[in-house]
Amino acid sequence: MDLATHLTFALVLTLGLASCGCGPGKDALTAHSNDADFHAAHTLSNEPVTGLKGEDVQFEVNGDPKGGKGYWVATEEDPDKVVIVIHEWWGLNDYVRKVADEYAAAVGGAALAVDLYEGKVATDAAQAGEYMRAVDTARATKVLQGAISALENGKLASGAKLATVGFCFGGGWSHRAAILGGDSVKACVIFYGQPETDPAELAKLKAPVLMVWPTQDKWINKAMVDGFRSAMEKAGKSLRVEAYDADHAFSNPSSTAYNSEDAKDAFAKATGFMKSSLGGA
Repeated sequence: MDLATHLTFALVLTLGLASCGCGPGKDALTAHSNDADFHAAHTLSNEPVTGLKGEDVQFEVNGDPKGGKGYWVATEEDPDKVVIVIHEWWGLNDYVRKVADEYAAAVGGAALAVDLYEGKVATDAAQAGEYMRAVDTARATKVLQGAISALENGKLASGAKLATVGFCFGGGWSHRAAILGGDSVKACVIFYGQPETDPAELAKLKAPVLMVWPTQDKWINKAMVDGFRSAMEKAGKSLRVEAYDADHAFSNPSSTAYNSEDAKDAFAKATGFMKSSLGGA
């Protein structure tokens, strides 16, 4: 089966923040990083990933030319369309590299998988929770800004139209990357991640957003999605929600919640959404 069909993963409204115990700048999902049910929803496959088409790269962050790490794959020289891919709580592993390969091929351009764990990759749930809790919001924001700059100023691409996609932990960061990218970002996809709802931040968002939402998700639940809809509507921003009768991490083949049919459909909808804004059949 094509791995493209296996795809997997800031603030909430005041009520949501109160219920999850998160403070400003922390992704609400981080509060669940020690939860046994959350761990069980994020099993990890030991099957090796083969046939990767890209390469690991570094880019400038805060004046450090090697400050940012990522995986770059291009289907053409000097691509004019690039998808920024943000990993789930395991980190930038080979599975995410393969996801980047598939998105690059689907949009007919390139993909940059950004490493917000800065070289750390988890191999079990306890380690993944530790790494997710350790992410510093200010530092991660600077890394994403560096990645966007590398795609705007010719370090990796020159003036490319951008799309963002992320999964779970990375879903929220996909939304933040779209906000940071301003006019350069033409589409944002959130796979069951924690979206931004602060009106001041949403005012900066230029891209339409597609949220892939499994209705059985205990963490990205109906109250959260309804709150996001309301916040986006009040901000005058475009939001489309694609709901699936599935559970958190349903598009990750190593998860016990994996659903191949829904995963394939969600990938098709996500890439179709991107191409309608980036250009391409």
